[in-house]
Amino acid sequence: MNNSQRPTRRQARIPSTRQAADKPFESKQAIPSSPLNAEQTLFSQALQHINGLVFAAILATFTLVFFCLIWRNHFSTDSYLVRDYIAPFWHLSLGRYTSFAIYKVTDAIGISTTTSQRLFIPFWIVACSIATYAVTTTFYSLCKPATTKTGELGLKLLLAAASSLSWLNVFHTDLILFPELALSTGIGVAAVGLSVKLFFKEGILAKLASALLLYISLGTYQSFIGIYLSLVLFGSLTKFLADKDYAAAFKRGVIACISAGFGAVLNVMLVKILLALKVIGDSGRGADLSPLNVLHNLFELLTYQGALYWNADGLFIPGVILAFMVIVVLCLAHILRTSSQQTKRLFVLTAILSYLAAFAPHIIEAHIFLTPRSNVAVWSFIASLVLLVIVTWHNENVLQSNRVLSLPTILKGSLTLLLIMSALMIQDIAQDVYISNEADRIHALAIGTAIRTYEEKSGVQVTKIGLTSDKKQTNAYSEVRYNRYEMGHRILTIPYSYYCLINYMNGRELVNVPVPDEVHNRYFKDKNWDGFNVNEQLVFEGDTAYLCSY
Repeated sequence: MNNSQRPTRRQARIPSTRQAADKPFESKQAIPSSPLNAEQTLFSQALQHINGLVFAAILATFTLVFFCLIWRNHFSTDSYLVRDYIAPFWHLSLGRYTSFAIYKVTDAIGISTTTSQRLFIPFWIVACSIATYAVTTTFYSLCKPATTKTGELGLKLLLAAASSLSWLNVFHTDLILFPELALSTGIGVAAVGLSVKLFFKEGILAKLASALLLYISLGTYQSFIGIYLSLVLFGSLTKFLADKDYAAAFKRGVIACISAGFGAVLNVMLVKILLALKVIGDSGRGADLSPLNVLHNLFELLTYQGALYWNADGLFIPGVILAFMVIVVLCLAHILRTSSQQTKRLFVLTAILSYLAAFAPHIIEAHIFLTPRSNVAVWSFIASLVLLVIVTWHNENVLQSNRVLSLPTILKGSLTLLLIMSALMIQDIAQDVYISNEADRIHALAIGTAIRTYEEKSGVQVTKIGLTSDKKQTNAYSEVRYNRYEMGHRILTIPYSYYCLINYMNGRELVNVPVPDEVHNRYFKDKNWDGFNVNEQLVFEGDTAYLCSY
């Protein structure tokens, strides 16, 4: 090799002019960004706002599931009756003092909560989202910190899925199918969710604020007491499983039960005092604390459990809830199998108190009325069990298992399927309501046409209408699949609201009157129709129309 061509040591240390020029150019040259890099950057930025992402996901889910109720108006068996005046004192007679105050205001300023439902149902959706987010962050605070941002996001979304069971279910749907109550129900839902969150904050002021929000919630719907106690008691138990502080857990449980108990006593006593002062009338749904009534109600609740877990009392796919509960029980057994006797006793006590609280209003109800909406707290009991499992397994590093047949994977998959099925059932139930509403309106228009025809022929103006029924009245149309109490019920068979529907559809002001026995016997005795026939089921005598429901 020619040594004269080899650079000296000094020359080797000094870059050439081209090299010196190239180096800075290469460092400043922009690297072309691929779509994948852009997506990764966007995702990284989004992970800096995890709480916002979680709330957005919750809100989007509730909006998509319940958008069918915003898309077009729907009506309950009460809607047409309270279209112009929602009767605040009726709510007060039911012990719903918060609803009384709300509807006093709406009536005073002339807002119809029935016709304004497209404003108030979105408000209710936001309230459900706020409550779900509050419960999600509460249980996340009981978890040990996630090691990565993606892990934190995944855990919070899983907790949100479990928390949403309290409100994204077919029983709560029964409540919002009374659109006139969307405003008060939304306030009650948000209040109980925030009450749960504040309960786990430190300090006496947080506990007092939690209790106040609970009482606001109970003033909209008494069944929310079961939601509160289930989430708080199981949240307290979850915290105990992490810190093993039995004294603190017992103290939290006592505080929660005292707060809820005071709210229940306040509600019952308020109604009794107002009845004694003749401020309100007897709703027929008051409390009866006699031992015989309590035992009767407990028996009714016991016989109700089969229908509840088999198909949600006819509102769910048979066997799905039962199968899900089997999975949850297996998960709980896995957690408790190595626990101390003290922990097992605390779990049993928490489960019993929470489950009784889910049915608390029914236990003392004078006339037990097991509507789906009144048992909504059962879903919070289920949600609380799932939340306990998720948090405990996360803290024990069990939740991260990726094995297909592991219990954590099965729980996640079954929870997802349960929520999907709940969403589908909710929309199917809503479709049923629209079918029933439309048939009611068509029949009401036909009745209005028949009244006008009679007036034209007779020259007599009809001012009154009465309702009776044939031998075997059908409460729901044949096309309707879900008929539990008022859900799916034909409005034209409801004595206190049928005439309000007829008046609304035909622009009339008919007065409701009783049907005399002689009129019923003359026109409708032994009749048993299978469908609507306005020519046979509507008769006239003077200024009064008599309608016979089939």
